[in-house]
Amino acid sequence: MGVQEDLDTLKRERATIKGKFTRKVTLYKEGVNRGDNLSVLKANYEEVLEAFEPLESKNEVLINFICDNNLDDTLEQEAQQYILDSERVKNALRAEIGKIENDQKATNKPQVKLRKFEPPKFEGNLRDYPTFKEDYKNLVTSMYGTDPYALKMYLGGEALQAVKGSEGDYD
Repeated sequence: MGVQEDLDTLKRERATIKGKFTRKVTLYKEGVNRGDNLSVLKANYEEVLEAFEPLESKNEVLINFICDNNLDDTLEQEAQQYILDSERVKNALRAEIGKIENDQKATNKPQVKLRKFEPPKFEGNLRDYPTFKEDYKNLVTSMYGTDPYALKMYLGGEALQAVKGSEGDYD
């Protein structure tokens, strides 16, 4: 066989190995799109790594063949670019696993239960009125505006008795 035929054979072998690598990458990406479990994605990533190793090895054989036979430098550069592109794909998948792991850690943070929000209540004691007025203005008025029925909900005791007969005009 001639040098060109050997070169073509090595390229075909590399292309076959690259096909397997690409299939494993596609399988991994489909798993991500389906929302597969992290352990499944890691197993798929391991398969990608296993498919990458022979690709890298075959590419090195090709580069050595190009150098040993003093072939065109552009062929060597193409082979280098070929493996760099594959390496970038592999690294992008690893970064994606890291991102998914971080997202899962962020969602598994401890949660604090807070007491149910209790709106301000005014029972008629004038000493409590300034606090009630400030709380009511900040909390209730921002949600309901100046709705008189909202005010009635937050009154109790003497204050509620005072406004009961005013027909909704509490100003």
